[in-house]
Amino acid sequence: MIRPEPELVEMIARMGAHYPEITKWLNEWRQHELDQLPYISSGATGVAQGRCQLLTELCKLVNSSRDLAAQSRKR
Repeated sequence: MIRPEPELVEMIARMGAHYPEITKWLNEWRQHELDQLPYISSGATGVAQGRCQLLTELCKLVNSSRDLAAQSRKR
């Protein structure tokens, strides 16, 4: 993943704080995709795995954005 600029991390943190439904939805979507992964046909496995990876990285960023923003302000 390309590391976002500190300003963008702060925006994501504000988004998560003001609209927690977005964070919840992203986490639910990720879990749904992970739950469906064992049932994907062999031809679409790569696409499904890529989608899971992308959602995992995005959820990690959104879920940890407050801590990341606080760390960047300390520097």
